[in-house]
Amino acid sequence: MRHVGGDAGIGEEVREPALAEGRKWTFRRKSAGGRRPIPDAVRELILRMGRENARWGSIRIRGELAKLGISVSATKIRTLLRANGLGLAPCRNGPTWSEFLRSQATGKASPGTSIKAC
Repeated sequence: MRHVGGDAGIGEEVREPALAEGRKWTFRRKSAGGRRPIPDAVRELILRMGRENARWGSIRIRGELAKLGISVSATKIRTLLRANGLGLAPCRNGPTWSEFLRSQATGKASPGTSIKAC
């Protein structure tokens, strides 16, 4: 920091470097970058696919959109579905794979019993 004069106060010491910082960058910034926003028609199509096909996950919806020539990331689809209250596919709340294998190994399930598949 540079003192302007012998009796410069604290305000001038702090103000001068702040002014210098403000003048430092003179070029114009274009944009923050990132992906383009999803068009409204595609957004509605994603939500419709999620509502009508409750078992489809974000990767399946992404694949179906790719067949139509629409490029959207699975993460963006997942975020959009969750923001609109659709969340994960409902059939994923059963036992985990390791729990299923343990129950099969211990013989808890009878031969006629089947696990509901998605």
